[in-house]
Amino acid sequence: MLRRLMMAALVAVPLLKPSEAQSSLSNSATDYVPLTVTGMAGTTVDLFRVYDDTSLVMYLDSSGQTFVSGGSVGTASDRRLKHNFKGIDDPLDKVLRMRGVEYNFNETLMPNSGGARDIGFIAQEVLEVEPMLVQKPSSGDMSEYFHVEYAKVAPLLVEALKEMHDRFNEQKVVLQARVAALAGHDAAETAQQWAEIAELRGMIEQLVAKRKRRRLRGNI
Repeated sequence: MLRRLMMAALVAVPLLKPSEAQSSLSNSATDYVPLTVTGMAGTTVDLFRVYDDTSLVMYLDSSGQTFVSGGSVGTASDRRLKHNFKGIDDPLDKVLRMRGVEYNFNETLMPNSGGARDIGFIAQEVLEVEPMLVQKPSSGDMSEYFHVEYAKVAPLLVEALKEMHDRFNEQKVVLQARVAALAGHDAAETAQQWAEIAELRGMIEQLVAKRKRRRLRGNI
């Protein structure tokens, strides 16, 4: 399927005129077709499109954004492809240290962006919190651009939410215990007060009875 999709890209490459872009293709690999498309700065057409028969499957526009029609871009996540599993350390702390921002794209460095307004993270800030969320320049040249792997933020958020849930349940248990203790204390105090009232009532009844007896003796 992948081979058919990539082969379909061959038909889509001539979206740009020869003066606007140049493409190089080779079919030396057995399972895929390496594809390189270079467009000139300032062009607004898509760099390439991929079709499945006659339906548009995906395309890459001139600003570097990839769009997928009727589907999604997945990451290999099969258990059989992984080993050495462990939980994410301090997920809630990491999420609290991350900063979501609004920003405008730099038109000087990204002329095709049009300076559009967007939201997201700053890669260098995320790198300080969790390096595995950031793609560093493969060349090792730190002057090249950093990229945030936004899909990897999802498992971090899931574990942070679970940690918050656990903390809430722990605090709930503590609070319930305190309420029960207060309720027990109030019940014991109330019982003691009723006992004191009963004792006072008995003393009053005894005093009243003594007075009655004295009056009776005085009348005899």
